Amino acid sequence: MLDQEEFIQVGYIRKGHGYKGHARVVVADEWKEDFMQQEFIFLEIDGYKVPFYVQERQETKDIIIKLEHIDSVEDMQAYHKNSMYVLKKDIKHAQDIMDAQEKTSAIVGMHIHDKSLGDIGAISRVDEYPQQEMAIIMSAEGNEILIPMHPSLITDIDEAAQIIHMDLPEGLV
Repeated sequence: MLDQEEFIQVGYIRKGHGYKGHARVVVADEWKEDFMQQEFIFLEIDGYKVPFYVQERQETKDIIIKLEHIDSVEDMQAYHKNSMYVLKKDIKHAQDIMDAQEKTSAIVGMHIHDKSLGDIGAISRVDEYPQQEMAIIMSAEGNEILIPMHPSLITDIDEAAQIIHMDLPEGLV
């Protein structure tokens, strides 16, 4: 029997597609390439990871898959919203991706303190952009403030106080 730690949740079944048991699935971007290569996926059923052979897959606007032994709309309805997993050993860069996710989630909740402006606010999330990671802070007015998390802008990180000290360019905030 496999341990829970041997699996990575890559997405979930959104809903059925068509009448032959196909499903529209949502897969996190970082896992999509590897997911499309998987021969088997695992669905969580009654607390257990149950393997399913992937008979068909296509990627258009959505990813659509057909799992073996699920042959009708009714069969697929039993699996709506089920989480999908793959084995960690089947993902090429699983540990690198998980380390990066852990690193970014570690700064959520920390405050950004600018040298000139003072406290800007607490980081609500971190988004990955092609050029760099951006810390997202909600302003008092409810607007999102995007702060580039570039090493050249960070002057100090006080983990005990949960503060990231930065020297941001004028006009950024």
